[in-house]
Amino acid sequence: PSFFRERVDFDFGGWARPSLISHGAHPGDQNIRDLDTRWWMQATLDDLHKFYLRTQLRFTDYNHGAGVDTWDGMNLDQAFYEVDLNRATGEYAGWKPFRGTWVVATGRQFEKLGRGLAYGRVDHSVVFRVTEGNWKVKGLVARTVHDSADFDRSRPTRSRSDRAFWGAEVKYQGGDRHEPYLFGLTQDDQNNQRPYNERQNFRYDSRYYGAGLSGELFPRLRYQAEGVMEQGESQAYNTATQPRDLSSDIEAYAFTGALE
Repeated sequence: PSFFRERVDFDFGGWARPSLISHGAHPGDQNIRDLDTRWWMQATLDDLHKFYLRTQLRFTDYNHGAGVDTWDGMNLDQAFYEVDLNRATGEYAGWKPFRGTWVVATGRQFEKLGRGLAYGRVDHSVVFRVTEGNWKVKGLVARTVHDSADFDRSRPTRSRSDRAFWGAEVKYQGGDRHEPYLFGLTQDDQNNQRPYNERQNFRYDSRYYGAGLSGELFPRLRYQAEGVMEQGESQAYNTATQPRDLSSDIEAYAFTGALE
């Protein structure tokens, strides 16, 4: 139909990533072959509305006697909708309330703050990306995919996760060759402990504060640097022999950098 030819663009594709893991006292003792495949499709309406879908199929092959070969999938990897609100109001209402771009994306999607050291993952989320002049602002509200593995592997419900995130990032792009940015993130542990253990709690609530800088040192040589501080409270350690509501302070620091 002419509607689709004139207003809808459709793309699709896929990729595969094979890997080999070998360990043991002798070559070939424990070989694990893994094939991770992703298939995606994307439709764009009026060059404004973006609909994206990606699936995952994974096959793991073990040496004879080392494990059971497994197929995992076909699973939903990502599915989200994205629109530039400023351009959309200009296209359909004839006026633009803002000067820059105001993009909102919602669904199951990958998002990150900074270089992804504190947050870089696939979750159910709503993300706002605003560009006004030399400033870029990003805000997100997210919740973990329920059947995803929890990062606390000590808890009895580690095969599923229920955590909420909200955060924001501000980047200044007005410099000649350097772009500084700041971000903050809060993680709220909402997991229900099953089975219940009256002597052990696993709650982990954390906050992250980060600052970074990226830019060009020389022609064809770019750099990225980021530092993150983590604070919060944890009840995952030593509560088996202490009062169950005993909590420990979280304090951690991390740094990452790259040249490319």
